[in-house]
Amino acid sequence: MADVVAEAAAAGVAVLDESSGIPLGEGICDAEDASCLLAVEGELTGLLQDSMPWLRLWVSAAEEIPLDDLAFEIVEHRRIAWPVPAAARLAIVATPLHELDLLLAARMEMPAIRLSPVFDSAPELAHFDGGRPSPRMLDRFNARHGRGVTPSGLDLEVRAVLDEWWGVFVRIEGSAVKAIRHVRLGTLPMKEVADQPGLWTAAINQMPLEAILRILNGDIAVRTDDGGRFLV
Repeated sequence: MADVVAEAAAAGVAVLDESSGIPLGEGICDAEDASCLLAVEGELTGLLQDSMPWLRLWVSAAEEIPLDDLAFEIVEHRRIAWPVPAAARLAIVATPLHELDLLLAARMEMPAIRLSPVFDSAPELAHFDGGRPSPRMLDRFNARHGRGVTPSGLDLEVRAVLDEWWGVFVRIEGSAVKAIRHVRLGTLPMKEVADQPGLWTAAINQMPLEAILRILNGDIAVRTDDGGRFLV
């Protein structure tokens, strides 16, 4: 069952990435179904724990998608016709935003500051050794690093770490550590490690290699409480 859920989530994320119009709107609705499953599964069987990272990836990917006219209509109909618990309702369904709304908001918001070049694990470097990342891939990912200053003058240093077991971490140091609002790797939200301020991680080691590569190729996005936005 866990494999079936993982495959469905991978397909759902692909639909969100590649679709527009009615298929995109339906893909958002499918992602909200996944959000409902996330909300209740722990109280039902507890058999899908290994699939939870996949479901979270599916949900978070849906929240990042701008809606065109037809997708907006589908999502708006979903909001009106399918009431779901607030904890499971996607923000993009609760308050659908047209792609024009996002463009206007982007103009009003402080632009993200890129602290290092865009990461691209070129195909020739994406070699695996028994299902593990190759030394070349580890070196390339672990070179992601940058320093910046937030709008209120706090300094931060961001460093990415990938280990040979697909453990992925982002270490943030500097006076901005306590002002970090959230960290994402691609579309995947990261969590701060308990009792280790400034160390963030995400569970990707149980995902298929294709999905792992997709996530690792995404920007590391750091947002601070004073409105700072940084990409590594």
